[in-house]
Amino acid sequence: MDTGSRRSPTEVRLERLLQYRWRPDLESTLTPEEEALKERNAVWLAKRRDAGPPEPAECPVPMLPVAQLFLRDIPLLRPPGQADLLQILWCPHEHDPDYKPATALFWRSAADVGDVLVAPPEPYEADYPGYVPEPCLLAPEAITEYPNSLDLSPELQLMLEDWNRWQTGGADLASSYAAYPRDFYSIHLGNAPGWKVGGWPPWGRTDPYPRYCAVCEVQMVPLLTIASWE
Repeated sequence: MDTGSRRSPTEVRLERLLQYRWRPDLESTLTPEEEALKERNAVWLAKRRDAGPPEPAECPVPMLPVAQLFLRDIPLLRPPGQADLLQILWCPHEHDPDYKPATALFWRSAADVGDVLVAPPEPYEADYPGYVPEPCLLAPEAITEYPNSLDLSPELQLMLEDWNRWQTGGADLASSYAAYPRDFYSIHLGNAPGWKVGGWPPWGRTDPYPRYCAVCEVQMVPLLTIASWE
C-alpha cells in the first residue's frame, strides 16, 4: 500500500468540496464555515507531518457508516426477527483476502435506537478517497432488471445473439446493434449498475460463479451492491 495516497475523512471531504466549488475566476467561493474547515484541515495536516500516524495498538480504527436502510423504504430487505433497520459500516483500509474494506452489518429495531452521536468517531485515515462515503439521503426506486448475460444458459445466450429474433419480438433496436444485439441486452436490460439492494450481481474480472455461505453452505444471493461509482 502506498501510504502517500491515504487521506483523513475530513481531508477527503474537503478535497471534494474544493473540486466542485472552486472557480479560477473567483478568489474564493467557500462559505465562512467551509473556510474554517479548510483551516482546521491545514492544522491537522501539519500535526500529522510532525507526529506521524498513531500505532495501531494505541489507536483502534473506528468504522465508517456506509448505508442505513429502513424496511419501510425497502421491503426487499427481509430482516431477521423484528428488525426493521439495517446498518452497514466498513473499515476504510484494505483487508485480506480480497483487499477490500472489511464490512460489518447490523440488523436493529429502529424503535430501540436511543441517543445518536452528533459527531461519531472517525478513523485516522483511509487507504483511498473512494473508501470514504459522502453523507447523503437516499431516494429508493424499484426497478426490474435481468441477469447478466453470462448468468444465462448457453441456449439463451445464443438467442440474444439472434438479430432476427429481436426484430420478430418487436424490439425497437437501433441498427447499430445489428452486429452485436447481445450488447443491447447487457447495456439496457442486464444487471443494473450502481448501488442497489437485491437484484443480480455484477461481474467484472471473473465469469459468474456461485458463492456459498461459509457457515451453512447455502448458496448466497446479493443483499447490497456497493458500486465504485454510479
